[in-house]
Amino acid sequence: MQTLHQAFNKIVQLVSLVPGVLVESSSLAGRVATINLVLRGESSLKLLRHVSCGANVALTPQHGNGNLFREPVSFPVQVRITAGSLRRDRFRFGELQMLGVWLVWELHSLRLLSTASANRLLTVWGGAANLAPNSSLKRTNQSLRD
Repeated sequence: MQTLHQAFNKIVQLVSLVPGVLVESSSLAGRVATINLVLRGESSLKLLRHVSCGANVALTPQHGNGNLFREPVSFPVQVRITAGSLRRDRFRFGELQMLGVWLVWELHSLRLLSTASANRLLTVWGGAANLAPNSSLKRTNQSLRD
């Protein structure tokens, strides 16, 4: 069985696979996970907006009170992901675990995570596993790349 720290470290690794993202620092204090990032472009911001909404985690600027969902963004931009890790529904590590599931789905669809690796992580985290091989994906991520 995976520990909270193991899951957190794996999720930080997954975030670092997102194109245009640099992980500056990460911490797990109590039951709150924080990942500080530098985003180099609009496509990485779009992907993280999508993932953060799906996982119900906060995506905010590291400095100031701006809104990354409504205001124009100048790149590079420093952002922070904040996720709770208290049990929620069937997710042992709550929103942090949901973040991991959403990252796996997106990284797999971008062909940055193999089908075997994605299914292994989804099985551990309780996400929808048995993804189709990358070569047979029907979904396009063009909207995330624009």
